[in-house]
Amino acid sequence: MKGKSLFGRKCNAKKEQEAKEGLDPVRVKAVIGYTVSSLNADPVRVKTSLSTMLAREVAPKQSQEPLEVEHLPK
Repeated sequence: MKGKSLFGRKCNAKKEQEAKEGLDPVRVKAVIGYTVSSLNADPVRVKTSLSTMLAREVAPKQSQEPLEVEHLPK
């Protein structure tokens, strides 16, 4: 996912740069839909979080354990 964006659109803040390649829209929609339904999250906040992580090229550290959904509040 390095060097890609969520939807493949140009950034308003960096209009002089070429748009990054977007992720597969079917998979993006599936991930957002699953996250929204399973965590009862706001879709706009999910999209914003994903876009921000891609823009910063944030990757989890190897020492971090994966988040377990069953431990989250309902």
